[in-house]
Amino acid sequence: MLNFLEGADHCLLNSIRLQTTADIITRDEVGTDSFALFLYYMAYEEIAKGVFCLFVHKEYVSDEFVQSVFERHHPKIALFEEILRGFAFYDGNVFLGDRRLGDTQLDDFVSSHLDTIREHRRKTMNFIYVDKDANTWKVPSVRTPDFENQKKQILYKINLLRSIFEFIKNHIDNINTQADNFKFYEDENGGFVMRFDQI
Repeated sequence: MLNFLEGADHCLLNSIRLQTTADIITRDEVGTDSFALFLYYMAYEEIAKGVFCLFVHKEYVSDEFVQSVFERHHPKIALFEEILRGFAFYDGNVFLGDRRLGDTQLDDFVSSHLDTIREHRRKTMNFIYVDKDANTWKVPSVRTPDFENQKKQILYKINLLRSIFEFIKNHIDNINTQADNFKFYEDENGGFVMRFDQI
């Protein structure tokens, strides 16, 4: 039987390596912006996969529940959107977007975010592959005009998911019983905070 804690750690390390490689590309004067962005997006998907592995390790969901995470990009992208709508822990149960994790199939989460997922996939394919339409070639851009803004947005997602990863792995079981219900949410400044509900 697979050790999903080990798998989670592999995903975290791979995410860090992908981000480090992207950072190296951005510092190189002949580096290609779109390639760096592609690696940042892959680092984001890897840390999302790591969070799902922790869900299995903590027995919030079964191995079967997360199987599609290893087969498709969609659930990993939907995870972030659901976390922003409320990653919560109440009475020993994890909730995403006010739905208990495990009671709702991943495909239901995915269907709620199809537009975001399609945009994510379109961008990542444009970052790395040559494509064509009827009249022109689409080539990955060496310089992206809004590169710093795009980089900032994807790093925000990566850092948020790494915070969730760290919390689930190392702290969720040690919550004081006086404050064992909490919810993550995005504040008005774009920060990510945790609110405890005192019992």
